[in-house]
Amino acid sequence: MQELGQFLLLVTFFVTLSTALLAIAGALTRQGAMMRASRYGLYASALLYVAMALILSHGFLTHDFSNKYIATYSDRSMPTVYLLAAFWGGEKGALLLWTTALSIFGSIAIHTRREREPVYLSWAIATLALAIVFFDVLMVFESNPFETFVTSAGPMDGKGLNPLLQNPTMAFHPPTLLTGYIAFTIPFAFGVAALMTGKLDNQWITDSRTWTIISWCFLSIGLVLGALWAYEELGWGFYWMWDPVENAGFIPWLTGTAYLHSVMIQERRGMLRRWNIVLVCLTFFLTIFGTFLTRSQLIDSIHAFADSTLAEYFLWYMLVLVVLSIILIGWRWKALRSEHDIESLWSRESMFVMNNVFLVGCAFIVLWGTLFPKVSELASVQSGYNAIVGVWNSSIGSWIGQPMETMHQAVSLAEPWFNRVITPIGLGLLVLMGVGPLVPWRRTTMRMLRKNFLSPVIGSIIGTILVGLWSVWVGVDRTMRVRELSFGEAFPVWFDTLELAHVYMMLAYLFCIFVSWTIVRELVMATRIRQRKFGGSFSAAAVSLVFKSPRRYGGYVIHLGVVLMFVAFTGKVFKTQDPERPMRLGDTMIAGAYHLTYGEFSAAWQEGEGYASTRATITVLDEDTTVHEREVEALTEWLDSEGVGTYHVATKFGSPKVYVHIKDKDARDNLRDDLYLARSFTQDFLKIADDPENATQTWTLADQGLLRAIPMMAMQRARNARSALGPGTTIDAEVRLTPGSPQIVVSFDDEQAMSAFDNRIADLNVPPTLLYGAYSAESGAMEFIDRRTGSLLHPEVRHFPKHETPTTETAIVSTLFEDLYLAMRPAMGQAFINLLTVVFPLVTFLWIGAVILLIGTLVCLTPPWLARTILVMSRPPTPPASGPSRAAVAGATATILLLLLAVPAARGALPQPRGMAVPEAGQELQDVYSTLTCACPGFGDAELTLADDRCTCEASLDERQLVKRLLNDEPRHEISTGRGKLDVLERLVKLDPGWDARLIYDRAAYERLITTTKTVCAGERGLVLSQSQISCTVRNRWFPRFRAMFAAGMSPQSIFRYYVDDSNVTMAPTKPWTYEDLKANPEKALSWAFPGALMLGLIGFLLTRITRRREHVEAAIAAPVAAEEALSIEQRLLLEDELDAMGG
Repeated sequence: MQELGQFLLLVTFFVTLSTALLAIAGALTRQGAMMRASRYGLYASALLYVAMALILSHGFLTHDFSNKYIATYSDRSMPTVYLLAAFWGGEKGALLLWTTALSIFGSIAIHTRREREPVYLSWAIATLALAIVFFDVLMVFESNPFETFVTSAGPMDGKGLNPLLQNPTMAFHPPTLLTGYIAFTIPFAFGVAALMTGKLDNQWITDSRTWTIISWCFLSIGLVLGALWAYEELGWGFYWMWDPVENAGFIPWLTGTAYLHSVMIQERRGMLRRWNIVLVCLTFFLTIFGTFLTRSQLIDSIHAFADSTLAEYFLWYMLVLVVLSIILIGWRWKALRSEHDIESLWSRESMFVMNNVFLVGCAFIVLWGTLFPKVSELASVQSGYNAIVGVWNSSIGSWIGQPMETMHQAVSLAEPWFNRVITPIGLGLLVLMGVGPLVPWRRTTMRMLRKNFLSPVIGSIIGTILVGLWSVWVGVDRTMRVRELSFGEAFPVWFDTLELAHVYMMLAYLFCIFVSWTIVRELVMATRIRQRKFGGSFSAAAVSLVFKSPRRYGGYVIHLGVVLMFVAFTGKVFKTQDPERPMRLGDTMIAGAYHLTYGEFSAAWQEGEGYASTRATITVLDEDTTVHEREVEALTEWLDSEGVGTYHVATKFGSPKVYVHIKDKDARDNLRDDLYLARSFTQDFLKIADDPENATQTWTLADQGLLRAIPMMAMQRARNARSALGPGTTIDAEVRLTPGSPQIVVSFDDEQAMSAFDNRIADLNVPPTLLYGAYSAESGAMEFIDRRTGSLLHPEVRHFPKHETPTTETAIVSTLFEDLYLAMRPAMGQAFINLLTVVFPLVTFLWIGAVILLIGTLVCLTPPWLARTILVMSRPPTPPASGPSRAAVAGATATILLLLLAVPAARGALPQPRGMAVPEAGQELQDVYSTLTCACPGFGDAELTLADDRCTCEASLDERQLVKRLLNDEPRHEISTGRGKLDVLERLVKLDPGWDARLIYDRAAYERLITTTKTVCAGERGLVLSQSQISCTVRNRWFPRFRAMFAAGMSPQSIFRYYVDDSNVTMAPTKPWTYEDLKANPEKALSWAFPGALMLGLIGFLLTRITRRREHVEAAIAAPVAAEEALSIEQRLLLEDELDAMGG
C-alpha cells in the first residue's frame, strides 16, 4: 500500500502541475478547452489526494510500520482515535492534510462558481493549483509521508505519538487551525484572479466571502481548542501564555478579522478597495508565515517542529508571494481607487477603519513580540540600541534620573509584556464594537449622537459602578475575615493591593456593558418594528429578523460572544495561585473558599492505553459544609460490626474527615492495619507461594506494567509493605525485599501466625465507600473520609515508557463564576505529592463566549435557500400581536446584562548563595522564627509567626526546639552572616515539605523572578521557569529553593546569579551560560518602540486623511442634514429593514 501511495504522490504532482499550466495557458490564449480541462484537472487532483489520505490512514489503523512516518508517530497500544489523529501529528502528515483539504476546498469553490467568466475562473484555478504544487514539491523532494525502510520491513512496534498530543482536545486542535490556514487560500486565489483580469468590482469579494468566514471560523475554533488544551494539559494554570505557536495562529486571525470588517465598506460604499486586496494578500502570507514559524527554529515552544528541514523552502515561497502581490497590486493601483472618501470622523466608515487600524496594528505588535528575541540577538541591533542608550543616559536620562540599560543578549518578551501592550488596544476594539452600530454611514450630527449614545452611556456607567461597589465590598470583606480587621482598617489594606490591571478591569466592564446594551437594544427595537409590520410573536419576529439579514445579525451574535470572552479575560485580575505545596495523605489546605484534603494516591498501568497513571484523589469541601449525617451513620455501623469497643465521633466544618476517638489502643491498631491490608496490600500484591515449613509467603507486585513503566513507584509499594507488616504492628511479620525483583517474602513466627494472617485477609470487611482511614497523632484519633463527602477531583500524571516526559492531566471543577484548578506532581520515592492550586474566576465565560461566537458564525454562513425557508416558516399565520411591554424589554435587557457582569471578586566547587540578610547579634534564632508562620489552630491564615508570643500551642514548642537544634548545628560564622538561616530553612523543608507552605517571603518578587528567568530543562530551552511543565526537574528543584532564599532575605539579583552559577556546575553545559543567557525579560525600550510608533503612525494617518477630505464634503453635507436629523432610531431601523428587503 505504501508503494501505491508513493506512486500516487508522483502522479498527483504532475497532474496538479499540468492543471496550473493549462489554466495559465488557457487564460492567456482564451482557449475554452484548456480552461475547462484545468477545472477537471483540479477535480482529479482532489480525488487523488483523497486516495492518498485513505492509504496513509489505512497504514496507521493496520500498524504498517514499514512506513517510517507511521513507525515514528504511532504504536500498537494507541487507541483508534489517536491513530487517526497521528495522521497530522507530524510534519509529513500535516503536509498531506494541507494538500488534500486545499484540493477539496478549491474544487468546491470553483464548481460552485463555474458560471463565472472563464478567464477569471482560470486564473483562480491556476493560483490554487500552484499553491498545491508548492506543498507537492515539499512531499516529493523533502518530506515524503510514504517513505519506507529500505533495509528492513520496519520495527515490530512504533515509537508512538507525542504524549502531549494524546489528548481529546489536541486531536482536533491542529486540523482546525490548519483548516483555517488552508481555507484562506480561496479568497487569495479569487483576489489574484480579479487583479489579473481587471475585474475589480465586488464580484471577487462575493465569490470568496463564504470561504473567508469559514477560514475565520476554523481559526477561531483552533485557537480556542489550543487554549483549552494548554489549560487542561500543561499545568500552566492559565489558558493563554502568548506562546510563539499560539501567536502564529493569532496573527492571521487578527488580519482576517480586519478584512471581514473592511469588505463591508467596499460593498456598501465602494471604499477601501486597495486596502482590501492588500489585506487578502497579507492574511494569506501570514498563514504561510505561521506555518513557517513552527518549522523554522526561530522560536522556542513546547509544540513546534524542532527537526524540520523545510524552513528554506518556505522562505523562498514567501518571497515569491510578496513579489507577486506587490507587482499585481502596483499594476492595478489606479484602477483600485475608491469610489468615495470618508466624509466624517463620526461615521460608520470611520469606525470600521479605526477597527482595522487596531486589528492590524495588534497583529504586527504580536509579530514583533514573537520575533523580538531573534531581532535583539543581532549584533547590529544591539550596537545601534546601545549607542542610543549612551546618548540618552548622558543627556535626558541623567537629567530626569531615568537611565536605560544597555543590551548585550537576546531579550525574550514574555506574557507580562504582551499583556501590557495588547490590553489597551483590546479595550479600544471593545469600545468600537459598541460605537459602530450607533453611528450612521457617511456622517452624523451632535443631536443624533446624543440621542443614540445617551442611554447606553448612562446605563453602562451605572452598571459599572454597581459592579465596582460589589467588588470592593467582597474584597474588603475577605480582608476583614482573613486579617481579623475592622472595615476601616481593612479598606486601606485592600486598597494597597490595587494595580493598573484593576483599572483595565473596570474599563472592560464599562465597555462590555456598553456593547451589550447597544446590541441588545438594536435587536429588540428591530424585532419590535418587524413584529408591528408583519405580526406574530416576538420570538418569531426575532428569528425572521436574524435570517432576513444573517450576516448583519450573525455578526451581532459574534460580538456578544466576544463580550463574554472579555469578561473572562478580566478573571485573571482575581486569579489566586499558590505555589506548589507538598501534601501527605490526610493533609488539608485552603484555596479560596475551598478546603482540599488529600485522601488517596493510586498508580496503575492502563492496559490498552500505553501509559502508567499516577493519580491523587482530592476531596473538595466548601468552608461552611461538613460531613453528612448518613455518612457518619454508615461509618458507625461498620465500626460496630468490627467490634472496636467504646469510641467517640466528631466532625468539623470545612473538613471532610470524621474523627473517631477509640478508647482501646489494641482495637485501634487492629483497625489501622486492617485498613492497610484491605486498601493497599491486597490491591498491590498477589500471593504466588506458601512455605508452611519455614512459615513464609512469597508475594509479587500485581501490576507488572507499572513496574516496567515506573520502577521507583513499584519499589515504594514494597517498602510500604515492609513498614506496615513489620515489627510494631499487629501483624508483626518480617518482610524481605530483593533488589531488582518485584517479589517480597513475608516471614512469620510460625505456621499458626501465617494461617492467622491468611484468615485475617479473607475476613477483611472495609466499606467500598471509604476513601481514607488512618491514625493521626496530631488529633489523637482515627480519621476517616467517605467518597460521598464533597466533590472528588483526580489530578493525574501519565508516564509513557517510550517517551521521557510525563504529561500532566489537571483536575478542574467549573462553576459559572470560577474554576478550581489542580495540578499534581508525585514525589517519586517519597510519601507526598506536590499540588498546584489555582482559583480562577470567570473562565467558563470564555468557553460560553466561544460557543456563542460559533453560533453567530453559523448564522453568517446560512445559505440563501435555508434563510428563505426559515423566513417562510416564521411568517405569522395569525393577525398581528403586540410585542412585549417596554417594562418587559427593559427587564430582559437588565437581566442579560446582570448575568454577563455578576462578577465574584475573588481573590566544581559548588557555588554558594550570597547576599542573605545579616541578623542582629544575639537575635539569630528569633530571626529564623520570624520567617515561619505559626501552625497553632486559629492563626493559620493570619501569618502569625513562631516568634510571636501568642504562638503557644504544644506543636509550636516542639517546632521551636527543632529550629533551635538545627541552628545550633550550623557553624558560628555562617550563623552570623545569615547563611545559617538559609541552611536551616532548607533543612526544615527537606525534613518535612509542609514547612515550605509556612515560609514568609515576598511573593510578588518570587513571581517576577520565575517569570523572568529561563529554564535549563532539556527540551524547554528559551522558556521561562513559570512556563515549564510541572514535570521539569529544574523547576521542581529550584522553586522551593527560591522561596527559602527569599525568606532568608536574599535579593532577586543574588538569587538569580546563584541559579546561573549553580546550573553551570551541576548541568555542565558545553558552553557555560552567562547571566544574560538565562535572563528572560529585561524589557528594553526597543521592545516598545515599534508598537508605539506603529499605532501612533496609523492613527495619525487616519486622522489626517479624514481632516483633508472634510472640506470637500461640507457642501454636500449641509443640504441633507436637516432631513437626517429628523430620523429617529426606530425610523432608521425601519428604513434599513426596507432597504435590506429590496436588496434581497
